[in-house]
Amino acid sequence: MADFDNLLKGFETNKISNETSSNAGDNFDDQAEDAEYEQLKRWWTQELASPELMPYDEECIDMHLDLLQGQEDIIDRLMEGERGAASHSITALEVSVYRMEIDRLRFLLADLARCRLAKIEKYALHIRGTPDQLDRLSDKEIDYLREYGKLVQRHFERTVLSHLPKAFRAIDTAEMIDSPDLDEYVFCRILETVEIETDDRSDDDEYEGVGVHKSGSSLIVRYRTVKDLIEEGKVVLMY
Repeated sequence: MADFDNLLKGFETNKISNETSSNAGDNFDDQAEDAEYEQLKRWWTQELASPELMPYDEECIDMHLDLLQGQEDIIDRLMEGERGAASHSITALEVSVYRMEIDRLRFLLADLARCRLAKIEKYALHIRGTPDQLDRLSDKEIDYLREYGKLVQRHFERTVLSHLPKAFRAIDTAEMIDSPDLDEYVFCRILETVEIETDDRSDDDEYEGVGVHKSGSSLIVRYRTVKDLIEEGKVVLMY
Protein backbone atom coordinates (compact mmCIF):
# COMPACT_ATOMS: atom_id res chain seq x y z
CA MET A 1 0.00 0.00 0.00
CA ALA A 2 2.83 2.35 0.86
CA ASP A 3 4.49 1.64 -2.49
CA PHE A 4 1.24 2.51 -4.30
CA ASP A 5 0.92 5.77 -2.32
CA ASN A 6 4.49 6.66 -3.21
CA LEU A 7 3.76 5.94 -6.86
CA LEU A 8 0.74 8.28 -6.80
CA LYS A 9 2.75 10.99 -5.06
CA GLY A 10 5.49 10.58 -7.63
CA PHE A 11 2.93 10.79 -10.42
CA GLU A 12 1.47 14.03 -9.03
CA THR A 13 4.94 15.51 -8.55
CA ASN A 14 5.92 14.59 -12.08
CA LYS A 15 2.65 16.02 -13.42
CA ILE A 16 3.19 19.34 -11.63
CA SER A 17 6.76 19.44 -12.90
CA ASN A 18 5.57 18.91 -16.48
CA GLU A 19 2.96 21.66 -16.16
CA THR A 20 5.56 24.18 -14.96
CA SER A 21 8.21 23.25 -17.50
CA SER A 22 8.90 25.00 -20.77
CA ASN A 23 6.68 22.46 -22.49
CA ALA A 24 3.63 23.31 -20.36
CA GLY A 25 2.03 25.08 -23.31
CA ASP A 26 1.46 21.71 -24.96
CA ASN A 27 -0.80 20.51 -22.12
CA PHE A 28 -4.50 21.19 -22.65
CA ASP A 29 -6.84 22.75 -20.11
CA ASP A 30 -9.19 20.05 -18.80
CA GLN A 31 -12.38 22.05 -19.11
CA ALA A 32 -11.59 23.29 -22.62
CA GLU A 33 -10.63 19.77 -23.70
CA ASP A 34 -13.90 18.36 -22.34
CA ALA A 35 -15.89 21.02 -24.20
CA GLU A 36 -14.04 20.25 -27.43
CA TYR A 37 -14.62 16.53 -26.98
CA GLU A 38 -18.34 17.04 -26.29
CA GLN A 39 -18.60 19.13 -29.45
CA LEU A 40 -17.10 16.32 -31.51
CA LYS A 41 -19.21 13.70 -29.74
CA ARG A 42 -22.43 15.65 -30.43
CA TRP A 43 -21.56 15.92 -34.14
CA TRP A 44 -20.80 12.19 -34.24
CA THR A 45 -24.09 11.32 -32.49
CA GLN A 46 -26.13 13.52 -34.81
CA GLU A 47 -24.38 12.10 -37.87
CA LEU A 48 -25.33 8.59 -36.78
CA ALA A 49 -28.95 9.57 -36.11
CA SER A 50 -29.56 11.81 -39.13
CA PRO A 51 -30.81 10.33 -42.42
CA GLU A 52 -28.82 12.96 -44.34
CA LEU A 53 -25.33 14.42 -44.05
CA MET A 54 -24.66 16.94 -41.32
CA PRO A 55 -22.66 20.07 -42.23
CA TYR A 56 -18.91 19.44 -42.17
CA ASP A 57 -17.14 21.25 -39.33
CA GLU A 58 -13.59 21.78 -40.54
CA GLU A 59 -12.58 23.77 -37.46
CA CYS A 60 -13.67 20.96 -35.15
CA ILE A 61 -11.74 18.33 -37.13
CA ASP A 62 -8.56 20.41 -37.37
CA MET A 63 -8.72 21.18 -33.64
CA HIS A 64 -8.91 17.51 -32.70
CA LEU A 65 -6.21 16.49 -35.17
CA ASP A 66 -3.96 19.09 -33.53
CA LEU A 67 -4.97 17.71 -30.14
CA LEU A 68 -4.00 14.19 -31.19
CA GLN A 69 -0.65 15.39 -32.46
CA GLY A 70 -0.05 17.26 -29.21
CA GLN A 71 -0.84 14.16 -27.13
CA GLU A 72 1.51 12.05 -29.26
CA ASP A 73 4.27 14.64 -28.83
CA ILE A 74 3.80 14.53 -25.05
CA ILE A 75 4.14 10.74 -25.10
CA ASP A 76 7.35 10.99 -27.13
CA ARG A 77 8.84 13.47 -24.65
CA LEU A 78 7.84 11.29 -21.69
CA MET A 79 9.50 8.27 -23.26
CA GLU A 80 12.66 10.23 -24.08
CA GLY A 81 12.91 11.72 -20.58
CA GLU A 82 12.44 8.42 -18.74
CA ARG A 83 15.03 7.86 -15.97
CA GLY A 84 15.42 5.01 -13.45
CA ALA A 85 13.07 2.23 -12.30
CA ALA A 86 10.77 4.45 -10.21
CA SER A 87 10.52 6.96 -13.02
CA HIS A 88 9.70 4.14 -15.41
CA SER A 89 6.59 3.17 -13.40
CA ILE A 90 5.37 6.76 -13.23
CA THR A 91 6.03 7.38 -16.92
CA ALA A 92 4.25 4.17 -17.92
CA LEU A 93 1.16 5.30 -16.01
CA GLU A 94 1.18 8.74 -17.65
CA VAL A 95 1.71 7.26 -21.11
CA SER A 96 -1.16 4.82 -20.65
CA VAL A 97 -3.50 7.71 -19.72
CA TYR A 98 -2.49 9.73 -22.78
CA ARG A 99 -2.86 6.69 -25.02
CA MET A 100 -6.39 6.05 -23.74
CA GLU A 101 -7.27 9.63 -24.62
CA ILE A 102 -5.73 9.22 -28.07
CA ASP A 103 -7.66 5.99 -28.68
CA ARG A 104 -10.91 7.66 -27.62
CA LEU A 105 -10.46 10.53 -30.07
CA ARG A 106 -9.27 8.29 -32.89
CA PHE A 107 -12.37 6.12 -32.54
CA LEU A 108 -14.73 9.09 -32.79
CA LEU A 109 -12.89 10.62 -35.75
CA ALA A 110 -12.69 7.29 -37.61
CA ASP A 111 -16.33 6.36 -36.99
CA LEU A 112 -17.49 9.84 -37.96
CA ALA A 113 -15.59 9.55 -41.25
CA ARG A 114 -16.97 6.03 -41.82
CA CYS A 115 -20.54 7.19 -41.27
CA ARG A 116 -20.19 10.16 -43.61
CA LEU A 117 -18.54 8.08 -46.35
CA ALA A 118 -21.34 5.51 -46.10
CA LYS A 119 -23.91 8.25 -46.75
CA ILE A 120 -21.84 9.70 -49.58
CA GLU A 121 -21.66 6.30 -51.28
CA LYS A 122 -25.34 5.51 -50.70
CA TYR A 123 -26.60 8.87 -51.99
CA ALA A 124 -23.77 9.79 -54.37
CA LEU A 125 -25.97 10.63 -57.36
CA HIS A 126 -28.37 12.63 -55.20
CA ILE A 127 -25.65 14.60 -53.40
CA ARG A 128 -23.70 15.57 -56.51
CA GLY A 129 -26.86 17.08 -58.04
CA THR A 130 -27.96 18.93 -54.89
CA PRO A 131 -26.07 22.17 -54.10
CA ASP A 132 -27.28 22.21 -50.48
CA GLN A 133 -25.79 18.75 -49.90
CA LEU A 134 -22.53 19.61 -51.65
CA ASP A 135 -22.10 22.55 -49.29
CA ARG A 136 -22.07 20.06 -46.40
CA LEU A 137 -18.96 18.27 -47.67
CA SER A 138 -15.29 18.97 -47.14
CA ASP A 139 -13.02 19.45 -50.16
CA LYS A 140 -11.66 15.91 -49.80
CA GLU A 141 -15.18 14.49 -49.51
CA ILE A 142 -16.18 16.32 -52.69
CA ASP A 143 -13.20 14.82 -54.51
CA TYR A 144 -14.17 11.36 -53.22
CA LEU A 145 -17.79 11.91 -54.27
CA ARG A 146 -16.81 12.85 -57.82
CA GLU A 147 -14.57 9.83 -58.28
CA TYR A 148 -17.06 7.45 -56.68
CA GLY A 149 -19.91 8.91 -58.75
CA LYS A 150 -17.94 8.35 -61.94
CA LEU A 151 -17.28 4.73 -61.00
CA VAL A 152 -20.95 4.09 -60.21
CA GLN A 153 -22.13 5.68 -63.45
CA ARG A 154 -19.54 3.77 -65.50
CA HIS A 155 -20.58 0.52 -63.82
CA PHE A 156 -24.26 1.09 -64.61
CA GLU A 157 -23.49 2.00 -68.21
CA ARG A 158 -21.41 -1.11 -68.80
CA THR A 159 -23.68 -3.61 -67.05
CA VAL A 160 -27.21 -2.31 -67.67
CA LEU A 161 -27.71 1.00 -69.45
CA SER A 162 -25.82 0.10 -72.63
CA HIS A 163 -28.32 -2.71 -73.21
CA LEU A 164 -31.38 -0.46 -72.92
CA PRO A 165 -32.98 1.90 -75.47
CA LYS A 166 -31.54 5.40 -75.35
CA ALA A 167 -34.75 6.78 -73.84
CA PHE A 168 -34.18 4.68 -70.71
CA ARG A 169 -30.43 5.22 -70.20
CA ALA A 170 -30.59 8.29 -67.96
CA ILE A 171 -29.68 7.65 -64.32
CA ASP A 172 -29.95 11.23 -63.07
CA THR A 173 -33.75 11.38 -62.97
CA ALA A 174 -35.46 11.63 -59.59
CA GLU A 175 -37.06 8.18 -59.98
CA MET A 176 -33.66 6.55 -60.51
CA ILE A 177 -31.78 8.20 -57.62
CA ASP A 178 -31.75 7.15 -53.97
CA SER A 179 -32.19 10.11 -51.65
CA PRO A 180 -32.33 10.43 -47.85
CA ASP A 181 -35.71 9.71 -46.28
CA LEU A 182 -36.49 13.03 -44.58
CA ASP A 183 -39.74 11.56 -43.22
CA GLU A 184 -37.81 9.05 -41.15
CA TYR A 185 -38.61 9.22 -37.45
CA VAL A 186 -35.81 10.42 -35.19
CA PHE A 187 -35.34 10.72 -31.43
CA CYS A 188 -34.34 14.22 -30.36
CA ARG A 189 -33.86 16.47 -27.34
CA ILE A 190 -35.09 20.06 -27.11
CA LEU A 191 -32.48 22.64 -26.07
CA GLU A 192 -34.74 25.71 -26.36
CA THR A 193 -38.51 26.02 -26.20
CA VAL A 194 -39.69 25.60 -29.79
CA GLU A 195 -42.79 25.05 -31.87
CA ILE A 196 -42.76 21.89 -33.97
CA GLU A 197 -45.27 21.00 -36.65
CA THR A 198 -46.90 17.64 -36.12
CA ASP A 199 -48.23 15.42 -38.84
CA ASP A 200 -49.61 12.23 -37.35
CA ARG A 201 -51.69 10.12 -39.69
CA SER A 202 -53.62 6.92 -39.20
CA ASP A 203 -55.95 4.89 -41.41
CA ASP A 204 -59.07 6.55 -39.99
CA ASP A 205 -58.10 10.13 -39.33
CA GLU A 206 -55.59 12.84 -40.02
CA TYR A 207 -54.20 15.41 -37.62
CA GLU A 208 -52.02 18.39 -38.33
CA GLY A 209 -50.98 21.13 -35.94
CA VAL A 210 -48.18 22.85 -34.04
CA GLY A 211 -46.93 21.64 -30.68
CA VAL A 212 -44.92 23.67 -28.18
CA HIS A 213 -42.05 21.75 -26.60
CA LYS A 214 -40.05 23.10 -23.69
CA SER A 215 -36.31 22.93 -23.18
CA GLY A 216 -35.16 19.58 -21.78
CA SER A 217 -38.00 17.54 -23.24
CA SER A 218 -37.43 14.62 -25.61
CA LEU A 219 -39.62 13.37 -28.41
CA ILE A 220 -39.82 11.22 -31.52
CA VAL A 221 -40.74 13.14 -34.68
CA ARG A 222 -40.22 13.10 -38.42
CA TYR A 223 -36.77 14.40 -39.27
CA ARG A 224 -38.23 16.89 -41.75
CA THR A 225 -40.09 18.74 -38.98
CA VAL A 226 -36.95 19.44 -36.91
CA LYS A 227 -34.37 19.75 -39.69
CA ASP A 228 -34.17 23.55 -39.53
CA LEU A 229 -34.21 23.57 -35.72
CA ILE A 230 -31.23 21.20 -35.68
CA GLU A 231 -29.27 23.55 -37.92
CA GLU A 232 -30.18 26.45 -35.60
CA GLY A 233 -28.89 24.51 -32.58
CA LYS A 234 -32.26 24.44 -30.83
CA VAL A 235 -32.72 20.67 -31.17
CA VAL A 236 -30.17 17.84 -31.08
CA LEU A 237 -30.60 14.32 -32.36
CA MET A 238 -30.07 11.41 -29.98
CA TYR A 239 -28.72 7.98 -30.89
